[in-house]
Amino acid sequence: MKSKQVFFFDSSVSLNELKERFAHLALFAMEQVHDNKVKLLEPKDHPLAFYPGAFNTIKGVDTLVVKKKGVGLIVKHADCLPILISHPSGVIAAVHAGRKGTEKQIFLKTLSLLIEKFNITKDLKVWFGPRICRNCYQIDRETDLHYDLVEKNINQLELLFKPNQYDLMIHPSCTFCDERFHSYRREGKGVKMNYSVVTTQKGSSLSVLEKTNRMFLFIITINSSLSALI
Repeated sequence: MKSKQVFFFDSSVSLNELKERFAHLALFAMEQVHDNKVKLLEPKDHPLAFYPGAFNTIKGVDTLVVKKKGVGLIVKHADCLPILISHPSGVIAAVHAGRKGTEKQIFLKTLSLLIEKFNITKDLKVWFGPRICRNCYQIDRETDLHYDLVEKNINQLELLFKPNQYDLMIHPSCTFCDERFHSYRREGKGVKMNYSVVTTQKGSSLSVLEKTNRMFLFIITINSSLSALI
């Protein structure tokens, strides 16, 4: 059975450990330039990049989309919102949505591509990962203006999909409040990254939530119903 797996790693997991854990997959990360560029990965264009154990960084983009077994898409983040997407057809996507990218509607642009290229109009599964929460994300001290990454991106989702056409899961953690995660606002320049990963791979039917001192791990099959994260 094809399965989708979604992983939210806390600050104790490094990129090298991530590569080791997913050595059986072809991994794709992004440069992440806080823009709205979306890249559709085509195996026919770069066949060697899709071999198990390959690690690829795609320049100049903040979203990756692919329809291919044995692939993992990585978002690095330290306050920005990681968005992971999957569909029963085998399509997965990873979105890096900071404030600049959100204002440039990168999530909306990604969803539009899924509709145009893959005719996805229902059964979409979306995960919002750990990010800075509205209360902690003050963007103007004088007016006490705060920015809500979750709300802004839900608005983009709702422009193209009705509530009965998607399942949305929102990770409860704020990267600024929860010191198990790295936060740019809390730690400053040179901060290390958190990682969120969505994969496609062959495997048995799994639906399990595990919390350890090493990571937060959520695994869900394309046929499973979504359950609440703790």
